[in-house]
Amino acid sequence: GILDSVLNNPNYKLNKSQNLDIKPNKPEKTKIYFIYYYISYENNGNASQYNKKSRNAIINFKMGKRKSIESMANVVSEVIETIIPEYKKRNDWQFVPIPASTKEDTEKRLKKFCELISKNTNVLNGYGCIFNQDRKKLNKKGEKIKIKNLNDFNKYYCINEKKLKSKNVILFDDVITYGNSFVISAYKLREICGVNNIIGIFLGKTIK
Repeated sequence: GILDSVLNNPNYKLNKSQNLDIKPNKPEKTKIYFIYYYISYENNGNASQYNKKSRNAIINFKMGKRKSIESMANVVSEVIETIIPEYKKRNDWQFVPIPASTKEDTEKRLKKFCELISKNTNVLNGYGCIFNQDRKKLNKKGEKIKIKNLNDFNKYYCINEKKLKSKNVILFDDVITYGNSFVISAYKLREICGVNNIIGIFLGKTIK
């Protein structure tokens, strides 16, 4: 199927993005990795067949389709094994997903996914370490609510501080566009939980 074509494509590679600041006006940075380029539908005319298949694979993941979740778990596990080669050392890391817009979407998309990642790689399962407050998907204008600043994060998300204190964290999200959610989440993990090291992994990076 489409997903198999993407994952078995010989051009598959791990892409290392630029470092992102996780503290305003401070030199600390964290490395982020993305696997595919995510071409928006608005830019569909410039998308290769491979880009379209990659986008469909990510969309299937976001929809919580079982085969896609299992396949993406295998791909992300491969990434983790590349970044942290020593099996025993992976147990020093917690795999923490940034929640989806709703609790329902978060569970459908990420609960089984995180279980598989932990089983495959020996990293600790950090599902639920960052969790949703109840919120609507859309604002009054019908636009998707996005996390743009610390106030938004504090309003919509909570962190299990005890579980993450002084840990190393692999912070996961399905797609990175501007990096707001990731940068704010990483900032909170350092400031509130005293997290030692943070690595970001994303299925896709948006190309507009």
